Amino acid sequence: MGHVEAPRNPHNLRVQARLEEAARALARLAEPIEVRYGGTIERDAVLMRFVFTFAAIEQALRAVLLHRYRVRRSALRGAAAIFQSAQAEGLVHEADAAATERMVADRQTVLEACTDAAADDIHARLGFHAALMARILRVVEQASGKVKVHADS
Repeated sequence: MGHVEAPRNPHNLRVQARLEEAARALARLAEPIEVRYGGTIERDAVLMRFVFTFAAIEQALRAVLLHRYRVRRSALRGAAAIFQSAQAEGLVHEADAAATERMVADRQTVLEACTDAAADDIHARLGFHAALMARILRVVEQASGKVKVHADS
């Protein structure tokens, strides 16, 4: 009788897919951050790319916390709770706690009621947010057994 592979764990596949999606989103965010745009349409488009990237990182964290760390689903309601749980599990470093809170608040501001002044302020911080998300993604990939070297390593 031939070799039969063990069935793949669907949770591992979900975690892997979330990590890959987060890495792709992060790569797409890096390009427009480096370019200085003059108009509000371009600025707003980059802010929406930040929101999309944030969501991908958040979903990857949630998947890892649920399936690798066995954190209760009820403890992962909302972005702030997910990032706090990630910090408690060592996936977000203590030194990044304040920056993570700022990033979560900035994402919420973009989603709810972002004035032009707030949008300009958040846009100015996107480089820091992208670097933070890259650090978090590296730690999460290492913790989940997937080690990938990013361009900003």
